[in-house]
Amino acid sequence: MLNITISGADLEAALEQSKLEGLDISAVEADVHKLSESNLDSSASQNEAFQLLLSMSKLPVNSGYQYDEPAVPEGGSVILDSIATGDTGSTHDLSDHMEGAWLGMCIGIRVASALRNIPRKTAIEALKSASLWPISSLNNSFELASQVYTSNGTTTDMLEMHQQSQCWGAHRITDHALAALSMVEQNGEEFLPVELAKFCKINFTSAIPANSFDNLLWSGENDNVPPSISPYREDSSALSTSVIWGLIAADNPPRAAQLATANAAISHTKNGLYTCSWLASLAASSCEEMTVPDMITESLAHIPANSRLADVLESVLEWYSLDIDLETAVYRVHELWNEANALHRYHSIPNAMIIAIALIWSGWQFDTALHAAVTSGFDVVGNTAAVCAVVGAHCGREEIGEQWLISGYDNLSTASGSSNMVSLSDAAGRTYNLVQTLRNYAQIR
Repeated sequence: MLNITISGADLEAALEQSKLEGLDISAVEADVHKLSESNLDSSASQNEAFQLLLSMSKLPVNSGYQYDEPAVPEGGSVILDSIATGDTGSTHDLSDHMEGAWLGMCIGIRVASALRNIPRKTAIEALKSASLWPISSLNNSFELASQVYTSNGTTTDMLEMHQQSQCWGAHRITDHALAALSMVEQNGEEFLPVELAKFCKINFTSAIPANSFDNLLWSGENDNVPPSISPYREDSSALSTSVIWGLIAADNPPRAAQLATANAAISHTKNGLYTCSWLASLAASSCEEMTVPDMITESLAHIPANSRLADVLESVLEWYSLDIDLETAVYRVHELWNEANALHRYHSIPNAMIIAIALIWSGWQFDTALHAAVTSGFDVVGNTAAVCAVVGAHCGREEIGEQWLISGYDNLSTASGSSNMVSLSDAAGRTYNLVQTLRNYAQIR
């Protein structure tokens, strides 16, 4: 039994996730549909649901399945080795880049939050009818949020109070980033996933994913439950927090990939891990002078070559090489994945595609990248935060236009840690110091 209530939607999501992984569901499909349509309030039905989830976690792969996807890549669930990898001898000054990354992350979260869980078509119509197309300033995002609140019958008092507070609001993505900094500062870069989970449980509870299955695995309430039992083992909850590991291991994509994979292995498997490895390695190399397509091509080295993720990212690169426009590229993702389906909306693969598309088609232009990410649907907050952080890291703080800034916005609100407010420049400085520390460590070991 699990210390959570399993719903019929969870069972159906687990069945669909198993299909996506090419597993043979024939032995459990009828039972899943039957139980998901019944009353799951009793302890007996919950036990039956748990047994079904357990059975699905052990299903064999269909013969002829075209992909080869290990549940956990090497280095993902064990202590990271101490072998230096990557360009650890770099002396590239990254201080401005770290400030750009943190600022970009906060801007992305702020702008995209108003469109969370709103279908792409509805969001675009709302933006155009309000003459906010394209979104071109932070004030636009306040106007958008106010209109969304009003249309939903929600008071705008809190929104207006937040706008006047002159700080970036607390969010799980930034809280997770602060937890990552503290974890590495206090314990070094070699850690077990369970150690990070324990650290967050004690010090940064809001950094733990809200999804009930992710939360269960992070909290350690059921020590013997593997991530493979979760219907959401490939969702985007870990992807959206992976950029920080790339920033900590800047100029060292292999190490960034290891750190992000170790972090995500607490609650994810297969492409739920590969997407994190990919995004972290991309963030680690984002400060280099390189085109986005070349950078994404290089990042493919950090994921299994014969995986669904590698397949779709190669497709995205091909679309760009064929001069397909941005709208068509995004439309193709929506053809492949149904945004109205909750499992699809927050699945890591379509969201990784959206991140790649926004980065490639923007050509390192912050405004263009932000607008592409925030208007592409799916996990808009996680995607926009990631895209803006990567572009901010590449361009640096000085290249982010003044229209995205408000005087006094250096403070970041947090729901975790010893204080409910941290300096954004301090967070960037701590990240920069870790980069230097890990570079020095790599040179002497």
